[in-house]
Amino acid sequence: MNKAVHALAAVTLGALALVGCAAQNPNDAAIVGNTQVRQADVDQTVAELLAATQAQPGQLRLAVVNTLINGQVAQQLASTNNVPLTDEARAEIVKQVPELVQLSQTEGGRRYVDNATDYVIVARKLGQDKYLTECSRMQISVNPRYGSWVPDACQLSGASGSLSRVAPTMPNP
Repeated sequence: MNKAVHALAAVTLGALALVGCAAQNPNDAAIVGNTQVRQADVDQTVAELLAATQAQPGQLRLAVVNTLINGQVAQQLASTNNVPLTDEARAEIVKQVPELVQLSQTEGGRRYVDNATDYVIVARKLGQDKYLTECSRMQISVNPRYGSWVPDACQLSGASGSLSRVAPTMPNP
């Protein structure tokens, strides 16, 4: 009888864990408030930035997800704090960082640059402390494959939420 109770408890806990994982749509890299950061946008942006840079794919993917999330945060904070996000303001920032000009030549690159510059515009206008405080109060969920969200820092942890581990390889005889 005791073994049956343990087995039932294990099955129940396993089912609950699966339900928890199902709450995140696999087509979303993250959700900021009610706005989706779509996985397809992340994939397109990464592919286009890889073609334009010498970055490592894994590091670039995390940077893109983090930037797209912070872009959404910035857009929402801009809206609630009456901070205008204009092409002219973005262009001023891009002029200060010439590498961004080349990146903005593709749709994915432009998405990355716009989100990055929106963050800079809003953080400058509100001040970094106010930006971080308001960001920490926002509802942000991240697909576990990208790690977890650190509200106080307003960024990804970078540590994957995956329970999987790479299997060790056997040495050749």
